[in-house]
Amino acid sequence: MELFFHNCPCQSLPQEHNFTSVDYQEVIRRFEVIRGQCLALKEVLAPNEVWDDFRTVVLESDEDMLHQHILLVAYRQGGLSQITTPVHRYLINSGRSRIRLNKKHLKDIREAWALQDLGVKRRQKTRAFWGRLTELHVTEWIEKMGWRITNLEAWGGKLDIECASPTRIECAIEVKSIVSEDADYLADVSHPDWRDASGTVSPYQASNLVLLRGLEAADKLRYCEKVRIACLVVSEDMWHRFEPFLRESWSLWDEPRFIEIRPKLQYAIQRNKRIDPENRDELKRLIEHLNAIWIVKKSPCFELSSHSVFAFTDPPSPSPLCKN
Repeated sequence: MELFFHNCPCQSLPQEHNFTSVDYQEVIRRFEVIRGQCLALKEVLAPNEVWDDFRTVVLESDEDMLHQHILLVAYRQGGLSQITTPVHRYLINSGRSRIRLNKKHLKDIREAWALQDLGVKRRQKTRAFWGRLTELHVTEWIEKMGWRITNLEAWGGKLDIECASPTRIECAIEVKSIVSEDADYLADVSHPDWRDASGTVSPYQASNLVLLRGLEAADKLRYCEKVRIACLVVSEDMWHRFEPFLRESWSLWDEPRFIEIRPKLQYAIQRNKRIDPENRDELKRLIEHLNAIWIVKKSPCFELSSHSVFAFTDPPSPSPLCKN
C-alpha cells in the first residue's frame, strides 16, 4: 500500500522527548499543534467532537493524572507514530470512504474516556480502545510479513481481519487483547487489599482468561469457511502472569476447562450464551472450530512478536512467520 502520510508531523517526531523540565500544560499545547496537522489524530483518535472536552479535562487534571491519557503518554515518550501509523494506513489512507467505515470501530478508537470518571466504565472504554488499536497493529504486522489484507471489520467486514497468507491460503483472524485493564480478572477480589496484594492472584485465572478469549474468537469464527485463526495478544506488562502456563498450554486447548472461576470472570463468561463453563464437551467442540491459535506478545512500543502457534489441523495452518 502506497503511503500518503509520510509527511505528517506525527511521523517525524523524535523517538524520545525530554519533557522533564517542561510544564505539562506546555506538553498539551505542543500536542495540540501536532493534532491540528495530523488526520489520524484530528479525524479518528481525538476528533473535534471530543477534543474540546478532552482538552478541558486534561488541563484541569494534575500532572500525576497524565499517565491516564494514552495519546499524551505516547507523545511524551516519542511513540505517537506507533499509534497513528496504523490509523493512517487503514482508516485514513485505505482508499475507502470514511462513510463506509465501521462506526462502532471509529467510536471505540477515540480517546474519549478522559471524560469518564475513574471506574468500571472507564476501564471498559480503555479496553475497547486497546482492542481496536491492536486489531490494526496485527493487520500491519502480518502485512509487513507478506500477508495480503482483503477486508477488515474496521472497513465494514464481519470479521476482524480477512487475509491471504504468503502461501495464498485464505484466512480469517479474530484478534483478542489482554491488557492491564484485565488485571482484575486475575485477582482474588474477595481479598480486602486485592489491588495492592500481589499474593492475591489466583494461579488459575490467567489460564481461564486466555481460554475465554480463545472461545470468544472461536465463536465469532464458527461459520467462516476460511482458515480460522485466533490471535491472542498479551501486553508486556501482563505477560509475566501468563508466561509460565503458556509454555505448557497444549492441554488448555486439547481438554479445555475452567478452574475455580472468580465472580468477575464468571460474569464475563455468562455474557456469551454459547459458552457453558460446565459443559467441557461443548467447550472442546467450540475450540475445534479454530484451525490455529497464535499467542503474541506486545511490547510497550507496540511491537508484536510471535510466542506460540498451536495448529489443530493437518496440514498445519499458516503461522504469522510463514514464508513464500
